[in-house]
Amino acid sequence: MSDTTPTPSRDLQFDKAEPTPGQAEAPAAGCATCHQPLTGVYYQVNGAASCERCKTQIQYDQMSASAAGNILRAGTFGLLAALAGGALWYAVRATTGYEVGLIAILVGVMVGAAVRAGCRRRGGIGYQLLAVALTYFGICVQYVPDIVKAIRDQQPSNQANTANPASPTSAPASAPAATAEPAAAIPDAPPPSDHSLGVQLLMAAGLLVAFAMAAPFLGGFENIIGILIIGFALWEAWKINRRVPLQIEGPFRLAPAPTPAAAVAS
Repeated sequence: MSDTTPTPSRDLQFDKAEPTPGQAEAPAAGCATCHQPLTGVYYQVNGAASCERCKTQIQYDQMSASAAGNILRAGTFGLLAALAGGALWYAVRATTGYEVGLIAILVGVMVGAAVRAGCRRRGGIGYQLLAVALTYFGICVQYVPDIVKAIRDQQPSNQANTANPASPTSAPASAPAATAEPAAAIPDAPPPSDHSLGVQLLMAAGLLVAFAMAAPFLGGFENIIGILIIGFALWEAWKINRRVPLQIEGPFRLAPAPTPAAAVAS
């Protein structure tokens, strides 16, 4: 008599719980935005796991706020990051005495991330150009203290030369005798500047920034490595703010937590 016991299609196993169709295991890292554990359902936002609350917030950010408000916020965030990066670079250079050019790449990442946060992750050519401009400003603004120091060091020497002019011991024989001129012919002192103090300060600040912006190129080919590093920093800021179309997938229902395997009666 032949054995009629049915052969199972696959071996049974009790050490691993498998999700049913339509279910998925929770990503180990949790929500990519708020970093909280995922419960119930989750979504994939541009390939990153997201909880329902963060997904809704991302959709709201994409649809709300005006373009002018986004540009203003992105510019403000980027400017603060550029000033912070420039101050960091100057502090390292002033304390160590070394020009650590790789900090430029850090400035690019800081400014690029700040601009992207300010524009609510919209991205695009306008925000990329804004991030590049602010990154270059943050890199060059560190030279402003050096320019101010050079101007202050030059002023005492100019004042000394003015106080002790070189006077000849005798006038040349061929020089004509000085003739007395009427008081009306003596030119008056130059009139004071028509600009207010605030305008003068703005003009001086503009000149300082202009000199600082040109500083990386004043070294010529000797600074070619530094210029290349600046190029990498600008590329980082540009790359961070590229436009990425919003893609939302889901919802995906999380699989139930695995339970201990029941003992099998022998």
